Amino acid sequence: MHFICDTNTRDMTTETQKWNEVLEAIRSRISQETFSTWFEHITFLGVIDGKVILEVPNSFFYEYLVEHFGQMLLAEANRVFLVSDVDIKLKDDNKQTTSYPTAEKLAEAKPVFNTHLDPAYTFDNFIKGDANKLARSIAMTIATKPLQTAFNPLFIYGDSGVGKSHLVNAIGLKMIELNPSKRVLYVSAHDFVIQYTDSVPKNKFNDFMYFYQSIDCLIVDDIHEISGKQKTQEALFNIFNHLQRNGRQIIFTSDKAPSMLQGFEERVSSRLVMGATAELQRPDEQLRRNILKAKIRKNQLNIPKDVIDYIATNVTDNVRDLEGVINSLLVQSIVNDTEITLEMTENVVSRLVRLKTKVITPELVVATVCKHYKITNKEINSASRKSNIVRARQTAMHLIQKHTNLSTTQIGLHIGRRDHTTVIHACRQADIRIKTMPSYKEEIHTIEREMTK
Repeated sequence: MHFICDTNTRDMTTETQKWNEVLEAIRSRISQETFSTWFEHITFLGVIDGKVILEVPNSFFYEYLVEHFGQMLLAEANRVFLVSDVDIKLKDDNKQTTSYPTAEKLAEAKPVFNTHLDPAYTFDNFIKGDANKLARSIAMTIATKPLQTAFNPLFIYGDSGVGKSHLVNAIGLKMIELNPSKRVLYVSAHDFVIQYTDSVPKNKFNDFMYFYQSIDCLIVDDIHEISGKQKTQEALFNIFNHLQRNGRQIIFTSDKAPSMLQGFEERVSSRLVMGATAELQRPDEQLRRNILKAKIRKNQLNIPKDVIDYIATNVTDNVRDLEGVINSLLVQSIVNDTEITLEMTENVVSRLVRLKTKVITPELVVATVCKHYKITNKEINSASRKSNIVRARQTAMHLIQKHTNLSTTQIGLHIGRRDHTTVIHACRQADIRIKTMPSYKEEIHTIEREMTK
């Protein structure tokens, strides 16, 4: 039933009192923190043509309000004002308003949400072993029984390549499988820093905070990357407090144990270890063998047992190295149209060992990259935007980050005195190409082989 309001004779004071009644009814049904975040920022504009007119700060606020509280808001407005429609307007930078009709959509609107989870990283293909048994058990508990345990936050640490990103992705995917409405977000610390630093000069900081405070499960990978970034840590601290007070899951990963982290404020580092801490250890020989067999089955490869045994015995550091060896063997087998042999495997593994034992310096990386792309040291350090020079520059930054312990700021100083955000962007672009362009991935391997000669 529709009820019509005579707008010419409406009493604004009475309407405001009714709106306050709506707010009090909603306040009684949700936590004070949630109410303060989402309802104290709504401006009541009145009742016009049988519609309750509201104004909210931005489009994200609108989408979240509609998805999570739309039915409640519409029901209370209908009960108090005797209307069937709510009209929500947006306040943009020029203080203008844009009407968002919501009569039909309040109960059904579900904006598309990008979780940034990798669908390939599931529990099913996370191979179990003694080295990851505890961490995997905690992860599965969190994924299937969210917030029914004391595992909040969860801090997973271990050497590079042991499966941290895989495991936390698996948590997020399982959560969504069991509850598709969950807002699960995977974000690297690199991207978090970029989003924060971009939001401040663009006057989008409130949008940034609103977004992160709306997440049901926040996964931050490589948290050690915000070491020394005081302002970013302050933003994370406030987001952390909000999520935890409202019963949301928080997950961190790091290459270092919490006690080894440096450059963190005490109030931030203390929160990282408030819940559960689990280490992913280097895989033992049996786990390495099982991982190899699983990858071979997945790719339908024909690899002799003596090759599998040799790799499992000699490639001991991490899962990523195991996969790298298999990928290299596969490429060589295809290019040379030959079967994978023990001799071929010994050559691939020996290059990997040399790469890990030789001291890699920024100067060595830059010199090797310049030689590969046939450019000069002056060109790679210049401001040129030619595609081949940009590609070389990004490749060099990626390899320096991969093979040294330099920070992004230090890497930037070695290549044209660029700032750390440029380095972060360059490494991200290189990572995307590695994942999507097999030819570029082989380019990286070729340069790495040159560096170890």
